[in-house]
Amino acid sequence: MSEAVVIVGAGLAGYNVARELRKADAAVPIVLVSRDHAGFYSKPMLSNALASTKTPATLVMKSAEKMAEEVQLRVLANTSVTALDTTARTLTLSSGEVLPYRDLVLALGADPIRIPLQGDAADTVVSVNDLGDFARFAELLDTAAGGQPVKRVAILGAGLIGCEFANDLLHRAIQPTVLDLAERALPRLLPPEASARLQAKLQEGGASFRFGVGAVAVNRAPNGQGLVMTLSDGSTLETDLVLSAIGLKPRTQLAADAGIAVGRGVQVNRELVSSVPHVHAIGDCRGGRPPAALRAAPDGPGPCPGRHAGWQAHARELPGHARRREDAGLAHRGLPATRRGPGPMAGQRNRRSRGSALRGHRRRWQRAAAGFCLARQGRVTASGPGRAGAGPAGLSTPPQRQGLSPTGFGP
Repeated sequence: MSEAVVIVGAGLAGYNVARELRKADAAVPIVLVSRDHAGFYSKPMLSNALASTKTPATLVMKSAEKMAEEVQLRVLANTSVTALDTTARTLTLSSGEVLPYRDLVLALGADPIRIPLQGDAADTVVSVNDLGDFARFAELLDTAAGGQPVKRVAILGAGLIGCEFANDLLHRAIQPTVLDLAERALPRLLPPEASARLQAKLQEGGASFRFGVGAVAVNRAPNGQGLVMTLSDGSTLETDLVLSAIGLKPRTQLAADAGIAVGRGVQVNRELVSSVPHVHAIGDCRGGRPPAALRAAPDGPGPCPGRHAGWQAHARELPGHARRREDAGLAHRGLPATRRGPGPMAGQRNRRSRGSALRGHRRRWQRAAAGFCLARQGRVTASGPGRAGAGPAGLSTPPQRQGLSPTGFGP
């Protein structure tokens, strides 16, 4: 049996696992499989890139080749997994290669939820979920209005991502209109007073909000200039581009096809072990509360020294609810995270902005991914954020440093 640890997914969670594993074990072979270019970038930056004048190229902090050299791993970019055999412990790749593994970490991420829309322009609705999506979005902002830069963007969803994009578009002098079936912005994340303050700040910058309505159809305007949206209350809205930010659906098909228990994601216990031994899941592909049979770790060697009370406390705080979905948008129950930059929320420059604070939980969860260590004994355990110095090679993050790095990795 191969001694390689295979990680499927090149996002923050996947690369964090690779980095922390390498710190714990300098010799174990690591293979990272990615369906895209596998460059390292911070996904949370996608909804703030316009304000910081970032391009798709400048968002990539390190290439796949640089990451392979730095972490000492094999990176298979632009490669998909077509089949998973948990009995033989092998992955079949789109290249035809059959890749054996000792332990498998699924860091597959999630896909945007697509709502059914009618109209001859329904296929023009865009979502931004990865670097390729952002590149297309940035291009459309420059050309979608009859070959001219857009002036109006309709955003479906007044959750975290929708409000962040609204704030970001204002930096480009683009007027966003945010639509949501809910009665206010971020109802599950903020009390009414805070929600009203966030909305007021964005409206001061030029954003508009329409609550209690959803999109039914998107058609091209009769004069050929822009789009016309038909809303659930029968009214219409003219815009140049429609951006959907209503939520994410964990990628579970690979696991489900292999007979691994899935629900609203790949089901795991508190040590992130799935229903099948030697297969683990982290990040956005990981699902809600696992069934009782998974809540206890499977039989086998005890956890590595990195598992400690700090991680257990974190696991109790996030018992499978790392990603809450609102009725009309994705939400993250978050801790404060610092945001800097000009724009309609510039008054929050040196304070913990409520708008970006809502992203704190996602970043904390991504940093928690950095606490996973695959021990030499061939088992995945966790040493997440907790007391300083705990775990092998000092893997855990001192509490005072949690969430400081915009990359999610820390210095």
